[in-house]
Amino acid sequence: MAVKIYRFGPGLGQPDLSPFCTKLILWLRMAGIDYEAGGFDPKRAPKGKAPYAELEGELVGDSSEIIARLTRSRGVELDAGLSPMQRAQARAVQSMVEEDLYFVVLYMRWQLDAVWSRYADVIGGAVRSGGAPGLLVPLILRSIRKQTVASLRGQGMGRHAEAEVVARGLALLEALEVMLGEGPYFFGEAMTSIDATVYSMVAGAITPELSTPLQAAAKGRFPGLEAYLARVQVALFDAD
Repeated sequence: MAVKIYRFGPGLGQPDLSPFCTKLILWLRMAGIDYEAGGFDPKRAPKGKAPYAELEGELVGDSSEIIARLTRSRGVELDAGLSPMQRAQARAVQSMVEEDLYFVVLYMRWQLDAVWSRYADVIGGAVRSGGAPGLLVPLILRSIRKQTVASLRGQGMGRHAEAEVVARGLALLEALEVMLGEGPYFFGEAMTSIDATVYSMVAGAITPELSTPLQAAAKGRFPGLEAYLARVQVALFDAD
């Protein structure tokens, strides 16, 4: 039976504008689980964020929680071959990209005025497709941006200068490039759950669809990661 998920919608050359929604979509494809995608409704979202999913009649929020629930209920064995050390490494990498690189991506998209002037057009399309009246979209975007920039400042990333955030992003990407090594995936010849996480965050950071100071600084510096993104794209989407 197909799983019903709720997300923002595709954009910037990715399955979804949100890296966390992209992560869930990639994982579902890796696991061979059929899904139906609906639009995000903040009033229904259990945690007020996307993605969320309907599982056994219950709305469940948070991409990691959805994946954990489906792994148990569907008997998914994507990570069955990982050693205890590899599982620990995967958990550390997940924290690095979701609790650090993700906020670098948010900073680039939402806090920098020069990038926001272009990203607003992209996110505005998602807001309109969600049913918001066209005249209200600019007001909604201003409100979301204000909240996002405030959350970045509260988290800490928003307190740094642009050059400092770019340097931080480059350091994280370099670490991922080293850990990936010869690949082709993070733990060898087969994709595991961590590949869904890494792909979504790295693609969000260096997508050529949205020029940012980090994307410009990273261009050509991480051939291993660029080849990795292309491999995942071919494996999971180009066959459609």
